[in-house]
Amino acid sequence: MGLDKFSAALDLLKGFNVNLYVGEDIYKGKLIGVEPDHVVMETEDKYIFYYNIDKIQAITKNTRQFQPEEPTAEFQKTQSLSELLHSFHHSWVTILSINKQRFSGVLSDIDTDFATLINGEERILIKITHISNILKGFVKEKETKKEKAE
Repeated sequence: MGLDKFSAALDLLKGFNVNLYVGEDIYKGKLIGVEPDHVVMETEDKYIFYYNIDKIQAITKNTRQFQPEEPTAEFQKTQSLSELLHSFHHSWVTILSINKQRFSGVLSDIDTDFATLINGEERILIKITHISNILKGFVKEKETKKEKAE
């Protein structure tokens, strides 16, 4: 029952800029969706991340922001992380596990306990219980100042 109350509290934060505390990391963005076992957040770079509610330790919101903003981003609405993974079947995804390891590849198989990604010659099996967040696609790395100077 505790998770239901947490989800209800998170639902009140939809449309607000928040900080999600997941493991040792803090993720910033606008909370745009709350589902039974995951939340959806849009970053300022317009990436849509899906976070496992079980992995969120805390969430903060600036008390000076009174009005939620209407979400404009399109995102996958599903009832569970399992459904979400199935909706991304045969798509390129990036998965971050709870120990900061990042895995990318084509989501080729979803089992009850694990998901399988294919990246080149590598076959990657990731336990569902260790998934921290999911991104359909990949994050484009920002150019460093050194690269810009050349």
